[in-house]
Amino acid sequence: MRRAYENGAYFLGGDSKLADINPETVVWDFLIEVPALAVEVSVKELISALKRDESGSETARLFFRTLKLIELSGREEYLHVLEEAFEEFARVFPDYPLTERVGEELEALKGRTRKAL
Repeated sequence: MRRAYENGAYFLGGDSKLADINPETVVWDFLIEVPALAVEVSVKELISALKRDESGSETARLFFRTLKLIELSGREEYLHVLEEAFEEFARVFPDYPLTERVGEELEALKGRTRKAL
């Protein structure tokens, strides 16, 4: 823990009982204040989950979170990364109920982005 603190990768959670239960919450409280950074972290988590997630549920959750963060941050340049990741997700989980929904959300965001231009 000392090394993490010295490298700036340690967050004090204060008196939050939620931080004791789910330390990731503390990190996301900080990240959400900088949506552009939150998108970068979320995309990396998504790509990692895509490689190791056997059920698809964690990857789907990360897709939804990342799509919302892209919209909040205006970081449309990450849409191509999500498109490539979705192709892999759909190939691995073609019959998973959330696959279609993730694809629909991705297309909807791409449509909203085009309209904004």
